Amino acid sequence: NVDFFCFNVYLHKQRDFERYLFRLQNLTEDRPLILGEFGMDTIRHSQDEQAEMLSWHVDSVIKCGLAGT
Repeated sequence: NVDFFCFNVYLHKQRDFERYLFRLQNLTEDRPLILGEFGMDTIRHSQDEQAEMLSWHVDSVIKCGLAGT
């Protein structure tokens, strides 16, 4: 029996990311869901790419009702 769930999610497309978050919400049922880590590889992706992705990651986390990051 657990109080909350925490996952690390590294998906680079917003639609895939949000679908996966909704799936995780279904799996965790009424327990809080937290993202431990998310983002993209800093070696292969520029700061501009990372910043753009981070902006929609945060919006998606809020939109999908996660407990925090």
